[in-house]
Amino acid sequence: MKKILIILLLISNTALASIDEVEFQQIPKNVLEVMTSEISDSGLSISLNLNWESNTTNAGANRSDNTGVINLYGGYARLNVVTKESFALTICHELGHLISKGYKVMPTLKYAAESEADYFATSICLRKYFQKFPTNRIATDWQRDKCKETSPSTLSLCTDLLIASRDTLKVDQELTPREKWEDYTKLDTTQTERTLFNDYSKVSCRYTSYVHGALSLSRPSCWLHPDSKISRDVYELDYEYPEAMFVGEVKSLENTNFGCRFKIKNVSYFNESRLFPLDMNDISGEFINVFGKCRLLEGEEASGTISKYKSNLYYNLESRDK
Repeated sequence: MKKILIILLLISNTALASIDEVEFQQIPKNVLEVMTSEISDSGLSISLNLNWESNTTNAGANRSDNTGVINLYGGYARLNVVTKESFALTICHELGHLISKGYKVMPTLKYAAESEADYFATSICLRKYFQKFPTNRIATDWQRDKCKETSPSTLSLCTDLLIASRDTLKVDQELTPREKWEDYTKLDTTQTERTLFNDYSKVSCRYTSYVHGALSLSRPSCWLHPDSKISRDVYELDYEYPEAMFVGEVKSLENTNFGCRFKIKNVSYFNESRLFPLDMNDISGEFINVFGKCRLLEGEEASGTISKYKSNLYYNLESRDK
């Protein structure tokens, strides 16, 4: 009898792996339903692109003007480690890219940053989802203890959020096998040298973001630099970016809490955009900002695209973020 109880407890905690087509179609609709108020406040029209037949093993969100689309694929849902709870968290993450008011991709602010979307998923979206659709799964001792120590939520809601966080850790490890974080009772307490506005955090940091959101703790230091603040500006539709391609030498390179900044000299190539040209005089003596890991070296040659946005210069902006 004791062995049977242990087996039942293990099954209850781990849940059945992967989801079926009915759940694939219904869970996203349920998430959007419970988030109706937040979606309305965002001013965006959000729709779902559900492709069960696709073998793509990821998910995504994209925005065009005031319309957002969440893209979900059967290949991801059919992964053996995916549960109903982790799938709901993934949907909340993608929705967070579109409507979260926290830290965003810089400098354009078109989407919430990856780590911000992780934090939003458990701190806001999944919290509302589990109030209507609880997991009915048994939490571990660690999950119950953490909730009793730190969370103002009801115990069952808090443990549901931690169960989903652990499930999603397993999915992240499946998709990023080189980044192992086996012990779900350990959190990433490292201090990042720069805020990850435009980058993914490591699996350990993503899991820590889920847990911090679940426990109503602040955003973790593994991705947020203490000197970084939430921008109160908004994404500007139809912004015209003056741009130019260049080859030149890096000078005055400085590290920042978002990446680095530099100037250029000895320019050997400069080609202005035909649509919205950036003049050589616009960059002379001015700092050019890099959001993300700085791969430049003082005195070395650099090449790429310089964009001007709201009077500041930026290096190699992603086209999808414009």
